[in-house]
Amino acid sequence: MEPSALRKAGSEQEGFEGLPRRVTDLGMVSNLRRSNSSLFKSWRLQCPFGNNDKQESLSSWIPENIKKKECVYFVESSKLSDAGKVVCQCGYTHEQHLEEATKPHTFQGTQWDPKKHVQEMPTDAFGDIVFTGLSQKVKKYVRVSQDTPSSVIYHLMTQHWGLEVPNLLISVTGGAKNFNMKPRLKSIFRRGLVKVAQTTGAWIITGGSHAGVMKQVGEAVRDFSLSSSYKEGELITIGVATWGTVHRREGLIHPTGSFPAEYILDEDGQGNLTCLDSNHSHFILVDDGTHGQYGVEIPLRTRLEKFISEQTKERGGVAIKIPIVCVVLEGGPGTLHTIYNATTNGTPCVVVEGSGRVADVIAQVANLPVSDITISLIQQKLSVFFQEMFETFTESRIVEWTKKIQDIVRRRQLLTVFREGKDGQQDVDVAILQALLKASRSQDHFGHENWDHQLKLAVAWNRVDIARSEIFTDEWQWKPSDLHPTMTAALISNKPEFVKLFLENGVQLKEFVTWDTLLYLYENLDPSCLFHSKLQKVLAEEPECPACAPAAPRLQMHHVAQVLRELLGDFTQPLYPRPPHNGRPRLLLPVPHVKLNVQGVSLWSLYKRSSGHVTFTMDPIRDLLIWAIVQNRRELAGIIWAQSQDCIAAALACSKILKELSKEEEDTDSSEEMLALAEEYEHRAILFYDPDECGLMKKAALYFSDFWNKLDVGAILLFVAGLTCRLIPVTLYPGRVILSLDFILFCLRLMHIFTISKTLGPKIIIVKRMMKDVFFFLFLLAVWVVSFGVAKQAILIHNERRVDWLFRGAVYHSYLTIFGQIPGYIDGVNFNPEHCSPNGTDPYKPKCPESDATQQRPAFPEWLTVLLLCLYLLFTNILLLNLLIAMFNYTFQQVQEHTDQIWKFQRHDLIEEYHGRPAAPPPFILLSHLQLFIKRVVLKTPAKRHKQLKNKLEKNEEAALLSWEIYLKENYLQNRQFQQKQRPEQKIEDISNKAGMELWGSRTSSVCKSRQFLHLTVVESRGSEKAPVTTLACLQGCLGKHGRVDAMVDLLDLDPLKRMGSMEQRLASLEEQVAQTARALHWIVRTLRASGFSSEADVPTLASQKAVEEPDAEPGGRKKTEEPGDSYHVNARHLLYPNCPVTRFPVPNEKVPWETEFLIYDPPFYTAERKDAAAMDPVGDTLEPLFTIQYNVVDGLRDRRSFHGPYTVQAGLPLNPMGRTGLRGRGSLSCFGPNHTLYPMVTRWRRNEDGAICRKSIKKMLEVLVVKLPLSEHWALPGGSREPGETLPRKLKRILRQEHWPSFENLLKCGMEVYKGYMDDPRNTDNAWIETVAVSVHFQDQNDVELNRLNSNLHACDSGASIRWQVVDRRIPLHANHKTLLQKAAAEFGAHY
Repeated sequence: MEPSALRKAGSEQEGFEGLPRRVTDLGMVSNLRRSNSSLFKSWRLQCPFGNNDKQESLSSWIPENIKKKECVYFVESSKLSDAGKVVCQCGYTHEQHLEEATKPHTFQGTQWDPKKHVQEMPTDAFGDIVFTGLSQKVKKYVRVSQDTPSSVIYHLMTQHWGLEVPNLLISVTGGAKNFNMKPRLKSIFRRGLVKVAQTTGAWIITGGSHAGVMKQVGEAVRDFSLSSSYKEGELITIGVATWGTVHRREGLIHPTGSFPAEYILDEDGQGNLTCLDSNHSHFILVDDGTHGQYGVEIPLRTRLEKFISEQTKERGGVAIKIPIVCVVLEGGPGTLHTIYNATTNGTPCVVVEGSGRVADVIAQVANLPVSDITISLIQQKLSVFFQEMFETFTESRIVEWTKKIQDIVRRRQLLTVFREGKDGQQDVDVAILQALLKASRSQDHFGHENWDHQLKLAVAWNRVDIARSEIFTDEWQWKPSDLHPTMTAALISNKPEFVKLFLENGVQLKEFVTWDTLLYLYENLDPSCLFHSKLQKVLAEEPECPACAPAAPRLQMHHVAQVLRELLGDFTQPLYPRPPHNGRPRLLLPVPHVKLNVQGVSLWSLYKRSSGHVTFTMDPIRDLLIWAIVQNRRELAGIIWAQSQDCIAAALACSKILKELSKEEEDTDSSEEMLALAEEYEHRAILFYDPDECGLMKKAALYFSDFWNKLDVGAILLFVAGLTCRLIPVTLYPGRVILSLDFILFCLRLMHIFTISKTLGPKIIIVKRMMKDVFFFLFLLAVWVVSFGVAKQAILIHNERRVDWLFRGAVYHSYLTIFGQIPGYIDGVNFNPEHCSPNGTDPYKPKCPESDATQQRPAFPEWLTVLLLCLYLLFTNILLLNLLIAMFNYTFQQVQEHTDQIWKFQRHDLIEEYHGRPAAPPPFILLSHLQLFIKRVVLKTPAKRHKQLKNKLEKNEEAALLSWEIYLKENYLQNRQFQQKQRPEQKIEDISNKAGMELWGSRTSSVCKSRQFLHLTVVESRGSEKAPVTTLACLQGCLGKHGRVDAMVDLLDLDPLKRMGSMEQRLASLEEQVAQTARALHWIVRTLRASGFSSEADVPTLASQKAVEEPDAEPGGRKKTEEPGDSYHVNARHLLYPNCPVTRFPVPNEKVPWETEFLIYDPPFYTAERKDAAAMDPVGDTLEPLFTIQYNVVDGLRDRRSFHGPYTVQAGLPLNPMGRTGLRGRGSLSCFGPNHTLYPMVTRWRRNEDGAICRKSIKKMLEVLVVKLPLSEHWALPGGSREPGETLPRKLKRILRQEHWPSFENLLKCGMEVYKGYMDDPRNTDNAWIETVAVSVHFQDQNDVELNRLNSNLHACDSGASIRWQVVDRRIPLHANHKTLLQKAAAEFGAHY
């Protein structure tokens, strides 16, 4: 497929019109998630800067798919350039236009029109950019047309620039000019922004210029780069700027791309333009063909951010849509518009208070009720925070700001204000992530889908602190099976803290690790690990099986077992045998079927390969531990090992695998980490092998691996040799010498018996290790002995020809000198010729030193020999001997620390040795061997199986052993935890947390007092004689006969406060406890009253039960309540009218009533033309056709009466009885005045498999019939507008067979009217509005004839329409108006909502 098809598809997707252009195929980017694969990472690492192939690819792809804008017609402007030159209305001079643009064109007018006079051409500015004199890091840039499809830009970033698909998109907006921030707030913002981007793998998108908020972001990234290592990676910071406002952009132009282009940051000479920020990593420069026009990039940036947020990223089998958050610092009118659009589109915003201007205005009013946000209040705030430009604010502009701020604050679930210094306020990174989760909770999903989505986000961000404080709370009870997909994702992405969190919340590894799950984990091994490459070699060596099904995965568990056997040794049994006929060994256990809904590539497919059964491996914990070990994942392996039972054998296997892998690992760091981890597991393990599997050679090698066995063999051989020599008269004396030496070995062998002693056993080990130390020490000592001896011999003795005396003088005497035997003639003082041989002829005397002619005085330089002797003794006696002592001391300490372990191992080995061999010690053991030889060979007595130590235990014995191992493991883990707590760093952190808890305790004391007051209120209510209740315990006794004490105790026995992320959350949790206590007290009062213990007058004064059950909305928006002052219609005043470019006139709350004076009110007029014009009122461009309409009466087939009584008609047009909407005309509605609709709510009780009604919070659960039409994101009630004179709505007719229409009309007549009145709809205008009647049709019996008939007649006429029975819940994804109607119906039946 041609690449040019992508651009066309992208343009059609986004709905932009323009001139014909080259386009590319969207299919090329349909799988953009591939960019985060390890294969792509390795490709990116192998393509360094300057690679010709990569440059050629960019040079060919970018001009074909990405365009720029050029003015092709010069129209002189009345303004001059900064240099005083004549410019076109596009802002460029003659010289900056193409030659054809300056020629006269007869077919074009003189009025410059960008749609006609600006054309697209292949871009000529792209490639790499280096900032001269600043950071030498290479950045990426591209010049794009403002109409470039977002899919093309995203393809460029992920495929050609090599960016990983982000886990989060952070859009930073605010002031474009430099502004001042408090140093502390600036530091907090920078640290938090960098932390959230680094930990979550986010993209940061800004305006890209070196000013304002963009400069703040750039400096934050710069500080991170200077303080972090290369391994921590680079933060992706994308600047989307306007090409026509970039200073010195001429240096970026090169038709075939610049690799690199040098850019000079010249702030002094930029004038009205702006420079690019050197700390951003990528730049997208948006071109509309003009010069000096700011804001050109905003539409493209908005579309790009929306497109990225609609993409899905998959990791570890769990896919999430990329979330987006808007962070606001300072800002002006443009920033307010950005925040308004963001909240309108459902994007959460984090406003940093203290940064100035718009951010501070919103932060000041964020916690106020909407009714308190008035025009005068906003005017006052603007005068404070916009002092310099306040004079430019007109009345209409202030009204517009008020309306926008009201709408922003009304969506509190999308607004988060970060306040510096606020008690309990977390860092900016926590505020950003909490804002995203808060927005996620406000979306319409069912409970599991909502919480599951939040958990996926937390795992993708790798923020276990957010998961603990925001997700794993008392608000939702997690089922272990619901955590299995995210558990798999956490394992694959190596997030041990999440694995630990899931284990703490009920995940059982024995249930989680199935055969298919294990195979999936091995298929997703880290490609950089050595085990993965070994598996690939095994797969490459295995021949293809033509009979294998093509869909079957090529990797099987027996391939894993083959590699493991290579590492563990051939004497081990394969962990996963090769299955016969492509089957798999499995242990089938029936489990209940649990439905999981995972977005993207579903992990649930791993858990439902076999219907009704889940396949378990024989030892899931062992298998998962091996999977972690082969990837050298230390923390993950430690967590899994702590769950194992056969922990000692598991630790041994881990140590063996790591040691073998370290031998083949090429990376030195990884090899050292493996050896360190192997050594750690050695401390947890014992020697474990199967001797029955060993061959003769391996048994011999194993035998000689023991030092004492070597000593045995040597002693026996010497004994045989000595005994033989003694029997031969000629060699009698040599035999005596050999036996005497052999006696030494036998004496040393007796030391082995002392290993049974707890005191002496470790000392023998010390001696053995010290002997090794001495062996290496002798190399150093020999250097000094030989060097001094040879020098001494050469100076003192001349031409000594006797080899034995030569060795004595050079080595032996030098060695004895260390111990104080200094030769007397070395200094010439004790020189005596009688003690030596002058010519060296006496075999018993050394040769005399060099002397004079009289042979009385030495001729050698005495000073030199004395100096050499002093230096020799200094280095040997002081330096080397102390080094040897230090080595001995180190060895002693190393062994002494593990005395108990060494003694146990030695005792075990000794017992096993004497249990498996004859009892006679050497050399008498020969008699035992002789006896065995006579029995087996001469007498041919059959061998009796000698009872060995057990290699396989009985079940009860194995259980006891495993219990003992688990006990030891728990002690080991507790000791490690204790040692961790004793670390100074941990103590400092504990003290800090304690101080924070004390501060929190002081703030919550008032809340605790209020709770105590509630308790005392009930206790003191015993004043009446009718209430014989003195204490709460007595109250329980009185109520015991009613069988409901347990329920009351459950309500009052609240769990302790969990540690949460901030003090504000702790206070919120405590307030929730107070609410629960109040509910318990209400139940107590009702029970007392029902039991006759109290009268109405005795009831304590408490909050109403409704207030308790429906508390005020939390800041997170978890409980949506109606804002005070929102009694006016809200949806009908949205600034953007649905499905059209018309913008309403802003109407703040206080200006909604018609009675309120609003002099500047001038709404636009809009009436949509529709295909069924015959059924519509006239368009209304002129008022003459409208005069024929009769309002407040039945006008032909159309009822124009309102449920709220007569409405006002002004200038021939009716006025909305609820007030102003900001738009005149009838909009997209059918008629002026009331448009009547009907919404039937068909409900039934939700039942389980046994037919019993399901309940939640004691209340029954309803199911409602809903429909989803094509191109709609929400489900809806099957109702709406009706044809004139018809009873049933159009939408209901589309899902119901025509023969059932009369029957359903009868059901509606028998139904219950739930609501009748005005409907707050975004299509309403000043002159047309919707009024509805909601009728509830409820089926009590599941076997109802009419219900069965209705189900049989449901039929969707549209191919894309869907019909289903939906559980009634406040999270149900319905239109807001429909949810309000459904809530009323649920209240009528007392059902759960």
